[in-house]
This record gives sequence, structure tokens and C-alpha cells, in this order.
Amino acid sequence: MSTIIADNLTGKTAAGNVTVTSEGGAATFQLQQGLAKAWVVYEFSSGITTFDSFSVSSMTDAGTGLATVNFTNSYGNAHYAMAGCSSGGTGNSLFNIIQNSGSSNVDNGTREDRETCTTVMGDLA
Repeated sequence: MSTIIADNLTGKTAAGNVTVTSEGGAATFQLQQGLAKAWVVYEFSSGITTFDSFSVSSMTDAGTGLATVNFTNSYGNAHYAMAGCSSGGTGNSLFNIIQNSGSSNVDNGTREDRETCTTVMGDLA
């Protein structure tokens, strides 16, 4: 087995073009397309407590169970994917994603302050 030790990866054809072959060898994808561009783990308690994050500059408490995430880097367009989850609280978790925001709801649709995580995938500017 070989080990690659590098500070930067640059594509041969174009700087941002690094192709990765799937485990079975039948498919390829661009490395930068498969990376999480931002993520955050936080909870609502007298404001927002951030436990850990990547590429998130700040967060705003936008009401019970609702937060606005402010990213460190700009995205190339408004079409990026967010996924999230929440835990704790009094009922089953239902996590709604609104661009730049996450809300934590219980199964009856009522917002509730909970520990929450959000991950963002998309093209950076």
C-alpha cells in the first residue's frame, strides 16, 4: 500500500478537477463535489450554544427551535443541499431545513429548542 502525503491536491487538467473512482470502479466523481462545505452542532439554551462547527461564522437565534446559520464562505448559487437532525425534547424529532436556517420540531409540528446538527453540501463561489 502507498501513502500520499501532501498539503494540496491539484488536478492535472484543471486545478479544481480531481477525479475519484468508486470502490467498484464503475463510476467517477469530482472530489470537491463530495465534500461537506459546512457543518455545525448546536443547541438552543438562552440563545445558541455551538459545540463544534466547520465553515460557520456565526448563528442567530431566530425564535423557539429556529436558528439562522451564517457561513464563512459564500456559495456559488442559492441551490445547495442541507441535511440536519435534532435530539432530545418531549416528542419525536422532525427537522425542517430552510435555506440558511434549521428548525427543530416535535412530531406535532410545534417548534422546540433542542440539540441540533446541520450539514451543507454545494458549490462554493
